[in-house]
Amino acid sequence: MPARPPPPSAPTTPHPSQYSHSHHPHSHSHSHAHAHALYPQPHPYPFPQAPSPSPPHTSSSSTTVPSASSPHVSEILPRLYISDLQTAEDPAALSALGITHVLSAMPGRVALPSALAAHAMQVPLHDAPFAELAAHLPRTTRYIARALRASPEARVLVHCAMGASRSVAVVCGYLIAAHGLHPSQALELVRARRAAAAPNRGFVDQLYEYQRSLAQGQGHGASGTLE
Repeated sequence: MPARPPPPSAPTTPHPSQYSHSHHPHSHSHSHAHAHALYPQPHPYPFPQAPSPSPPHTSSSSTTVPSASSPHVSEILPRLYISDLQTAEDPAALSALGITHVLSAMPGRVALPSALAAHAMQVPLHDAPFAELAAHLPRTTRYIARALRASPEARVLVHCAMGASRSVAVVCGYLIAAHGLHPSQALELVRARRAAAAPNRGFVDQLYEYQRSLAQGQGHGASGTLE
């Protein structure tokens, strides 16, 4: 009887120590540096990490006030908030949040507390796709940047009627100019911190236009925006 051939041998699995590793310890730092080159993050505020909300100021009033993460008001960066009109006209809420500056992105009368009137700014922006947003962004960005730079205690509230479109677009404009974010990054950041954020399509288009004008140093240009 002919001898049976031996069974095929099972493949040998290499020991883990025999695998070659192609990871280069400097590859991450190189890509990180490249990202910084694309999206500069100038002083005084670095690209926002998920901030722990600033603790609200204590108030002796028994009135219920919104926290920094309520549907009425959202903290987008440390000391920079977006809210609706109701919050902007509520002295107890403003006091509890420690608001020192208010930017109203809407036309009409806003009944701010008298103590804040001297530090307030208003742009008569309508919530319509063809409303002129881009022309206001250099002024609003400069206002926010100066206010936050003025004191470590300064807290800026940007509001419109609902805290959804106009105020969101204004804050995105600030993020684009002051933090070097791409419009899509700015929108993503704000939407992550404020569920109600929904700027109209015309405002979104103008944010891209604003970013291009800053990149090219044109018009309302980059050089004077943050001074």
